[in-house]
Amino acid sequence: MEYKSTPIKVESLITKAADEIRRFIDLRELVPGATLPPETQLATMLGISRNSIREALRILDSLGFIEKRAGKQAIVRSRLGLVRRLADPAHVLEGLPAAYEARMLVERRCAELAAGRVEDQDIRHLSNLLDAFESELDQENYEAASRIHRQFHDALVGAAKNPFLSEIYETIATAIAEHTDGPTRVAQDRRLRSVHRAIYEAIRNRDVSRAGVALRQHFRANRPRVEFRVHAQKLLGSTRSDSTIQAEVAQPTRASVGRST
Repeated sequence: MEYKSTPIKVESLITKAADEIRRFIDLRELVPGATLPPETQLATMLGISRNSIREALRILDSLGFIEKRAGKQAIVRSRLGLVRRLADPAHVLEGLPAAYEARMLVERRCAELAAGRVEDQDIRHLSNLLDAFESELDQENYEAASRIHRQFHDALVGAAKNPFLSEIYETIATAIAEHTDGPTRVAQDRRLRSVHRAIYEAIRNRDVSRAGVALRQHFRANRPRVEFRVHAQKLLGSTRSDSTIQAEVAQPTRASVGRST
């Protein structure tokens, strides 16, 4: 059997370091405002360079776990990070476009990792989900299609084999799903079949670059709907029920339904 090397990515080390620091915060039960050990001490604890620690802290800062200021030790912001803020509907609605962008970045990285790490059983699982998804679309069974749609994305993230990214994805995806278009509305978008097929083919062919591009195209196609959802919510006001607003604004326009990205 021919050996095909897999480059070792610096990002993998940094991601694991970020996860270890998050675990340290959790297991030590550090409260908001508590100070983390200095970067040099963290580097010694984890056996990696100070530069890698600095990058890991930057990730945790962006996700709301800590606050890092130049020249000062990092302090704990929240042991739950994004979980706590995304549990508040007001925060989700206000930051929905940014949260959607964050999910795209996480899933794009997962798609790239999956293309480099995917195993035969992962490919079969993705293929079966995609076939089932397309079958439900053919039958216009959009409720079932929407469930399989989420399962496909879950499987894609799982194929990346990165627990830290999986946890971030689960938090963001669950929170966003509760404050965007109804899943059956989303499943009616005619572009879903082609964009998911493109993602699958890129991963199956182990094309790292193409996997990232295909995933980004999928999210770019849906982004206008998310932004309009926020705009409509603000215009209609909080007195209207969420289901009523979804019914009024989730309908895709004639111009966008058949358009590819």
